[in-house]
Amino acid sequence: MKAETNFFMNGIYLILVLVVISLVLNRVASLQFASTQQEKGFELRDRSMLLLETLSNNVNCLAYKESGNIDNTVLNLTLHAILDKQKLNDFNSKFYDVQPDCARDFNYGYRVEIITLPINISSVETEFTKPNEQLNVTIPPMSWSFGNLEFSQKAASRESTSISIPIDVFFDSTMVLPGKMTITLVDGELEKIRGFIDKSCITGFDYQQSLTFHYPVSFEASKVCLEISNAKVCQKISCDKTVDFSGISNAGTYDIYSKNENNTLKIVV
Repeated sequence: MKAETNFFMNGIYLILVLVVISLVLNRVASLQFASTQQEKGFELRDRSMLLLETLSNNVNCLAYKESGNIDNTVLNLTLHAILDKQKLNDFNSKFYDVQPDCARDFNYGYRVEIITLPINISSVETEFTKPNEQLNVTIPPMSWSFGNLEFSQKAASRESTSISIPIDVFFDSTMVLPGKMTITLVDGELEKIRGFIDKSCITGFDYQQSLTFHYPVSFEASKVCLEISNAKVCQKISCDKTVDFSGISNAGTYDIYSKNENNTLKIVV
């Protein structure tokens, strides 16, 4: 009887030890997963800030460029965080559904929105108006946007972030309006395949990459798409070549190859 009792107690102790080990391992795994997710979040935020700085500070992007003249020498003065309204109009039109040339990202998808703050000016004029006449001037908010229109969804989406910075928009020598610029950056399966095609086309180099998809992939009308729940989310590619890509019918992990042949880019799975 005593031997049976000891055997029973040893069994209980063994079970308790296994439970404790399991809890510790689960805790370690959870901490590692949280650390990985946090690291990925930092990576996306860093990339978002770099893109915002490039767009707002680079005169080849949106930065306003002013020429000054000192001692008969022309100086080019870049006013950081001051965006050129004409460039915003151009970006809003030319890059409405694609990433701009000056700040292209082959790993992530993003969309940028710039909006000015509404301005209301009240003043009392006595020189050109009747005495104590109140003048009210209202400037409504204005907005521009560019970049990818759609992003990965559901299981195809891995991580996303949204960051805003204050900016000014230069209209002319009499008007500069305050506003903010917001970028939404997304990491996902649609972004990876679109970036792969864009990189191969724009650089002219052939690449190989292993990519995982949770949904079928199709290519049509210069857009690469994921077919999610009987609906499609698509991103337009920035490629002036003919893209030969038959798509992917089933979910899974695939080795994808690109091959540039004259004016044709072949995507082979």
